[in-house]
Amino acid sequence: METSRLPSARADSSRKFRAQLAGAAPAAPFFSMTETVLALDSVSIDEGRSRCVDRVSFSIPAGIVYALLGREEISPLVLCALGQRKASEGRALLFGEDARKNRRKFRSRVEVVTAGAAGSDRILGLRRALERSPELLVLENPAFGLGEDARTTLFEELRAARARTRITVFVAANDTAGIESIADRVGILAKGRLPVDEDLGVLLRKFRRISYRNEITETRTEYGNELDRFDAVRVRVRGWGVEAVVSNFEDSAFESFRRQDGVLDAVSRPMSLTEIFTAVAGGPAPPDPRASTT
Repeated sequence: METSRLPSARADSSRKFRAQLAGAAPAAPFFSMTETVLALDSVSIDEGRSRCVDRVSFSIPAGIVYALLGREEISPLVLCALGQRKASEGRALLFGEDARKNRRKFRSRVEVVTAGAAGSDRILGLRRALERSPELLVLENPAFGLGEDARTTLFEELRAARARTRITVFVAANDTAGIESIADRVGILAKGRLPVDEDLGVLLRKFRRISYRNEITETRTEYGNELDRFDAVRVRVRGWGVEAVVSNFEDSAFESFRRQDGVLDAVSRPMSLTEIFTAVAGGPAPPDPRASTT
């Protein structure tokens, strides 16, 4: 059995994560106009009668690589961020000014490389964009359709350029290929909202996969709330026990959890960015690590 919305006994363990997906007001924007290259301030985008982006806020300070991961929300959100599409609500800011009103003004300061070109042409496009020394480089699905060699070359060129110039980069992608090798900060969209926006190192530390067995004892007559402290994103109840993806892992809390009466064989495992993206944005469930491989 799998669920991304936990039973009521476990409801508190995913309250912060689910609040952003369920319509709670987003956090106030945290950007400073003097330091920020690009920012979205409570941006919503409607496609016909459907809302594909819902009150998304994030900012990209000068000199970092910000990777935004999502599904169908990515393309309209990139267009809005660059002022090429009007937001249904909220506003996009480039260099502290309204992106929509000033989109022509900023053309010389922004370069965009999309997934439309073939591998060699895309790498050439990146080189030409970097030669123009933009203040902001936007890469939309940079690895899409590329073979391993072309993908490696593209990201090596980008890392070399950043080592020389510390250019600000906004990567917007539907997959995680190459992202861990370049990103400083990562945002993950889910159902049009932005429940994850963290420095990459913090994100990889806070998300873990926890597996364990429950047992009724003399002092523990019920269970279901043992994950409260970890903010569970996804929980799977299997024949051997429980496997959960959590978004607020701490070593000290896990040691206490392992010693809890009735919790047996508790193990925590690091997660890759790909696994985190799948857990947050939706997709195939992670494999059962205890399943037989024979």
